[in-house]
Amino acid sequence: MTSIHITLPFPPKELNPNWRGHWSVKAKAVKGYRAHAWAATKQACGKAGLHYPQWKRAMSRVTFYAKTPNRRDRDNLAAMLKPVWDGAADADLLLNDSGLGHYPAGLELDPANPRVEITIEKV
Repeated sequence: MTSIHITLPFPPKELNPNWRGHWSVKAKAVKGYRAHAWAATKQACGKAGLHYPQWKRAMSRVTFYAKTPNRRDRDNLAAMLKPVWDGAADADLLLNDSGLGHYPAGLELDPANPRVEITIEKV
């Protein structure tokens, strides 16, 4: 099965669906995280030897590595990744993010290196 693996920094708090701030601050965070996801996806595709794959269907496995042991809602964590899926589509890994399915997100603790590890597998 063909797959790629990308690692991104933990999503900024502005991407949380419950964040209540100014729309322009959120828009800037979305734009930055989407661009970061685009670059990471392009790099991962290059390492895997995939050039312009445009997968129609794929599944994602996501593990969040948080800095603190606070309780987190996994649904909200998953919602914070919408810019990542758009960035993957921008990078031509996915034809459209509507063909992307998701396994339940994992949540671990890593105070030294908070991040999100994502594996996308072609179906």
